[in-house]
Order: sequence, then C-alpha cells, then structure tokens
Amino acid sequence: MKKVLAIILAILMALTFFACATSETPAADPSADTPADTAADTAADTPADTPEDAPADTPADAPDETVADITVNENDLGYFNSGVDPFSRDKYTIVWMYPRTMALMQNIADVLTEWGEKLNYDLIASTGDGDIDVFIQQMELYANQGADGFLLNFDVNSRFRIKK
Repeated sequence: MKKVLAIILAILMALTFFACATSETPAADPSADTPADTAADTAADTPADTPEDAPADTPADAPDETVADITVNENDLGYFNSGVDPFSRDKYTIVWMYPRTMALMQNIADVLTEWGEKLNYDLIASTGDGDIDVFIQQMELYANQGADGFLLNFDVNSRFRIKK
C-alpha cells in the first residue's frame, strides 16, 4: 500500500511540474518598441489631448509615474528633513523600559536621549532590575503620570501581564 501511495504522489508531483511549466505569453517588453510605436505613444500622452477641466490623475489612475527619490531630503547623517519642525509642538514624554540593567540597554537609552534633543521629546529610562512586578508597577506609574508613549523591551515571561 505504501508503494502505491508513493507512486501516486510521484505522479502528482510530476503533473504539478508540467502544470507550472506552462505559462501565459510573456508581456511585451517596453524596450522592444519600434521608434514609430514610441512616437505614437508619446504623442498620445501630451497634455494637449486632455481637456482643461479633466480631473488630475490619482496614483491608482497613473501607474506609469516614477517613484520620487526620497533621499533628496536626507542630510549627511541620514536624517530626513520633511519640512516639519518638531519644536512647533509640545514636547513628548517617552519612557524606555527594559527588564534588567545592562550596558547595551543603557547605550540605547543614551542614543534615544540624544535623538530626543533633535526630535523634541524627553526620554525617561527605567528598568525593573530583573523583577517583573517592579517592571509592571513602574509601567503603571508612568502611564498614570501621563507619559505619551512607551518603548518596551520586556521579559518574555511578562508578556501576558503587559497585554492586559
């Protein structure tokens, strides 16, 4: 019985290879256009052919648009300048919480504090010192004090208590 089942499975696999091998005709390559076709396409795309009161194309209507280069707003350090001033709003309070005191976590806190000077937020670094109960209590304390957001690096054993 096992041999019959193995033969049937082998035949089905072979049939799936043949089924996947057949494909539709490939789409025409845009670079393979003849010069006459290209000239006709560009003549059809001129704005003179569209009426003045026609609505503007939306991204769904114009799939041929090129993607904008987002790196034009990037400075030397890799920060993006979107034209929004972070100092035009109130300063956020963000709490960085981690379960144990470690040099890595402290280094992350230092970098986030430096970044906060550029993005207008205050960072509070907090640790539970390996105690999940203290970690949860501090999270509740900062939430009651009105923290705007949390960045959590929590112990896997406390995930169900944090979700509540």
